[in-house]
Amino acid sequence: MDRTPSIIVAYHYFHPDENVSARIFTDLAVGLAARGWRVTALTSDKLARDHDAKLLRESEHRGVRIIRVPRPAFDPAVPRERLAISLWLTGAWFARLLREEPPDALVLGTDPAFSPALSVPLSRLWRKTRIVQWCFDMHPESIVADGIVAERSPLVTSAKLTMKTAYRACDAIVDLGPCMRERIARYAPEALHETITPWALVEPEAPSKADPRVRDALFGDARLGVLYSGTLGRAHDYEGLLELARRCRAIGDNEVAFAFAGAGYGMDRLREHVTTGDTNVRLAEPCSESELEARLAAADFHLLSLKPSWTGVVMPSKFFGSLATGKRVIYAGSPDSDIGTWIKQHQLGYTFDRESVNQVVHTIFEAKADDTDAARIQDVYRTHFSQNAGLDRWDALLQKLRSGSQPR
Repeated sequence: MDRTPSIIVAYHYFHPDENVSARIFTDLAVGLAARGWRVTALTSDKLARDHDAKLLRESEHRGVRIIRVPRPAFDPAVPRERLAISLWLTGAWFARLLREEPPDALVLGTDPAFSPALSVPLSRLWRKTRIVQWCFDMHPESIVADGIVAERSPLVTSAKLTMKTAYRACDAIVDLGPCMRERIARYAPEALHETITPWALVEPEAPSKADPRVRDALFGDARLGVLYSGTLGRAHDYEGLLELARRCRAIGDNEVAFAFAGAGYGMDRLREHVTTGDTNVRLAEPCSESELEARLAAADFHLLSLKPSWTGVVMPSKFFGSLATGKRVIYAGSPDSDIGTWIKQHQLGYTFDRESVNQVVHTIFEAKADDTDAARIQDVYRTHFSQNAGLDRWDALLQKLRSGSQPR
């Protein structure tokens, strides 16, 4: 009789954290438990927005056993403190894992940044455990793309060597798209690769009707409403989005209104650059999750962006939230990025950069406010990017690895 397969999922943040990636990893753990796995989540005792939190060391959530390792109340937004957190948690997790029975599989996230290095000693100690890394973002590529350090600096060279060793110790690496896979392949060309994208936090069964009150609060009486909702961070091109809004105003006054509702470095910079002349631009506060579906449904288009230097390093998760609600997207980023490719392949909206912004502006003005394509876009999401599709791919990958689980 075959025993219940076991798995440990390790990520910095977990339920009840409302951080997007914490929610995704919680969904992964709960989804695998529902598919017959005995799941343990290894995490920290902190929340992404509460560094002083002290959550219970052990608890349970929807069939998932949760183990929390305490960490210092440092601020991850400060580079030195973020590095200290990474080193602390990686060491503390290793010590805690040595007290656990080796599972059939171990899934390592990429927060804290260098926790995937755990694959090196564990691949030698747990000979039958299949180790998988879900690469949500790439390190040290992220700090290079952000301009914090130079590509050829000793720090980056050392970090890349560490990650190369970590990637090669994994049995499989799960990326978020072909561009990220291409970057990872430079480290581990022989690795087993799988693409599984993050899914949306809200997955309506059918396109939601716009609430007139929410729409009016965001866009007034504009014919078309364009919404940016979520974090606008250092990887996002806020300047390109504001330039798009200004080009639309120059052609059609306030016919196309833009609403920016979010937080982060880019949002702070955007607030500084919006002037009284930007009459078609409105700034809004982030909303609660219970209000999110109504806010997303109020727009005709959703905005997202990614600076070209970040292509293949991270993936804007709001892309999947837009598709889940059936909304067309306007993407400020490289047309050769994964999102640019998917937009063109599935006819999901428009991609633009500084050279093509005028062309996209005219295309937007030709668009109709009635969203007759919403059901088709939702079908694309369900087939390729939904939570259920992602969890099925995860289960299939882990079962495949388990079925061939000979000692290394």
